[in-house]
Amino acid sequence: MIRGKSQHGMCSLADSLYCVGGALKDNTCEQFDVRSKKWNLIPPMNHEATLCLSCIALNGNIYVTGGLLPCSSSHHECYDPNAGKWRSLKSVNTERSHHGACVINGKIYVVGGFGPRGKDLSSVEVYDPFQDSWTHLFDLEKPVGGHAVVA
Repeated sequence: MIRGKSQHGMCSLADSLYCVGGALKDNTCEQFDVRSKKWNLIPPMNHEATLCLSCIALNGNIYVTGGLLPCSSSHHECYDPNAGKWRSLKSVNTERSHHGACVINGKIYVVGGFGPRGKDLSSVEVYDPFQDSWTHLFDLEKPVGGHAVVA
């Protein structure tokens, strides 16, 4: 990596790894090209809530949700690697950080995390990228935070 990072988001898309955000209000982003084995800086995120966010790839784009600023955020934006630009999207219904995210059937699911004032969350929301809309699906029996979600 070009810059040392902690508490950042990371995901893969095509032949690249993307590293976004991190501690100390770091909204910088980097891309690792596995073919050339080189890190490159890409445009920074628009939002400052960059610590303890979730990052996921879908439909050729990188989606980022939540994070800390300094408390949990409803932040949601998308990076288009072909255009080299970030754009803001509809906010997550529940402010959250330290949450998990995954893609199932072309939609993004966010699970749990920590809400405002560090409250543990049990909510599960789904994002439809074609409608730019979030829907609350259900609540888990117990809250979870600081976890990973894999589909």
